[in-house]
Amino acid sequence: MSNKTPAAGIMVTVTQFVPAAADDGKSYTTATVKLVGNANGTVSQATPNGAIRVDRGAVVDLVFAMAPASPETYYPVGISFLGHNGGVGMDDFPTRTIDVDAFNGMTLTVHDANLDSNVFDFKLVVQRQSDGALGIIDPHINNA
Repeated sequence: MSNKTPAAGIMVTVTQFVPAAADDGKSYTTATVKLVGNANGTVSQATPNGAIRVDRGAVVDLVFAMAPASPETYYPVGISFLGHNGGVGMDDFPTRTIDVDAFNGMTLTVHDANLDSNVFDFKLVVQRQSDGALGIIDPHINNA
């Protein structure tokens, strides 16, 4: 990620882990999603667990981190996008990186280069440390 791109921190706390079932696609892990950094005022969240809004025309890095949970530990391991008008967001979200920091855990960063008010559905993939099971979280992020 570019050091010149403002970053918005998004803290994810798993509240109920549901292993992803390959055959139903509707079993989502529930989580609290809270904005913890506003990328120089270009990213906002009206209420905790409400939709996260990225201002139209703003280019930002969205940094997902998992809050500590007990007794399980979760890691952000992937993300996908689907535009409401089709497309998978490869031009709008050109890079994704996973970083491991020995002190603060693992983060997943997405470069949001969507300059239009296109709306995408996000799916955040998390992995449970104890058994490697994957879960899918559906955070609400709007480019408006």
